[in-house]
Amino acid sequence: MQINPETCRASTVLAALIYMMTVYQRSHCPRLALSIAAHLDCLSQHPGVDAVIRQVADGMHDEWHLTARNPARMTSSLITPTLN
Repeated sequence: MQINPETCRASTVLAALIYMMTVYQRSHCPRLALSIAAHLDCLSQHPGVDAVIRQVADGMHDEWHLTARNPARMTSSLITPTLN
């Protein structure tokens, strides 16, 4: 799934992420995890998003992509990403 950061509002992407992450806690659906990864990728490249949010989204993208392949891999690193 590809989401173009140039054609979507950052607040819409962020709201969708919060909703999907909440639903994921109940479902552990790999397709939902892939959608979360795609939305994080969009947010990490979005020109209207603060640099700190872009950095966190970029760091979380890979974790969610791996989680989609193995839902049991969900770790606390998704909740507390490291900021540089």
